[in-house]
Amino acid sequence: HEVLGHTAGKMRKNRIRVLVGDEVLCELTPYDLTKARITYRFMPGRGGPGPQ
Repeated sequence: HEVLGHTAGKMRKNRIRVLVGDEVLCELTPYDLTKARITYRFMPGRGGPGPQ
């Protein structure tokens, strides 16, 4: 699938940059599977996001 994503919440507030090739965690809406919200950017060598 091809998805258009934008940064959300604290990522936008803290100006966390997302580049092509970065691994990210996205939230999709069931109504439009072509749009997503990027909620986390994985850092190489670190663990994943905390408990949700």
